[in-house]
Amino acid sequence: MKIEKRKLSAEERSRILRERPLFGSGRKTARADVEGDEVEMLCFSSRRVWDLIECGPPCCPRALLVETDEEEFVYLESWSALRATDFQRRCLAERAAGSHRLLSFRSEGEPVELEETSVREWFIDFSAAECAVLNSADLPDEFTKATAAP
Repeated sequence: MKIEKRKLSAEERSRILRERPLFGSGRKTARADVEGDEVEMLCFSSRRVWDLIECGPPCCPRALLVETDEEEFVYLESWSALRATDFQRRCLAERAAGSHRLLSFRSEGEPVELEETSVREWFIDFSAAECAVLNSADLPDEFTKATAAP
């Protein structure tokens, strides 16, 4: 996976401050993201994709787990950045460097179908940043056993 850095744009800075919660730690996190002024761009190729919530906005954020060609996993969660249900092979996720808050996501190329195996039950109590790079040791054991290649 390739990770590059760039400065936060004025539009992104405004959006982060506009969308921050009124109360709680999310407000401090948004301010820290703006003050950090850095975006990480994750470029990766997707091998398999699981829908972890299976409903989505407006009742729940979208949450996806992507297995990359490098045998890493990318956890993606967002109320607004994961709009499309279509998923393609080449992916670009942009996140705030400090909090790993997902700022934008896009994919292109050949379509990648969502895995049919429901893994939601193993991720009910799962906690990670909105855009986290994980390895198999970071994931629930049940998921790793159930989805291992034969």
